[in-house]
Amino acid sequence: MSTSHRLAATVAVFGVLLATPPLITQGAALPIPVPQATMNCQESGSVSWAAPGIGNVPATIEWNAGIDFTNCTGPAVDQGHPTPVHLSEHGTELVSCDGDVSGHSGTGEITWSDGSASEMSAGVNVQSKSAGGGHGAFPITILTGNYAGHAATDDDTVTPSGQSCPGVTKATLTGTLSIF
Repeated sequence: MSTSHRLAATVAVFGVLLATPPLITQGAALPIPVPQATMNCQESGSVSWAAPGIGNVPATIEWNAGIDFTNCTGPAVDQGHPTPVHLSEHGTELVSCDGDVSGHSGTGEITWSDGSASEMSAGVNVQSKSAGGGHGAFPITILTGNYAGHAATDDDTVTPSGQSCPGVTKATLTGTLSIF
């Protein structure tokens, strides 16, 4: 085959490739929609860890938390559904003064504005500590009662209460509870 025929064949193949539609469509490039919360509430509370508290080396520690909720907004509130008033929770986590928290799990009870209560369980999506404090996002599953079967996220900041790490045994919690 002569050079001019090879050049013509290369141009023809390249032209066909340019005219071929891409295998990935625009629809495939769209982001996955994030579920919208049915309710968001401000929260404040406290957490305590069993003695001797959070140490320099990762260790599994028992914890207890109590959280109060205010200023709830969202479609469920607009429709007059019950809102959370208080959460009591306990569990364990693998934690140290600095670094990622893993193995966080808990169970507890949410009290609602209608006087009823729901059992719940929690895990951890992400939490990292620095000097015993930090930000955390905790997935919650509401198991019984109001919103049974609904997922929620407890997104809060942990601030040690006048203690330094190692040895932190109590902290305040501030953030947002979102129910989906």
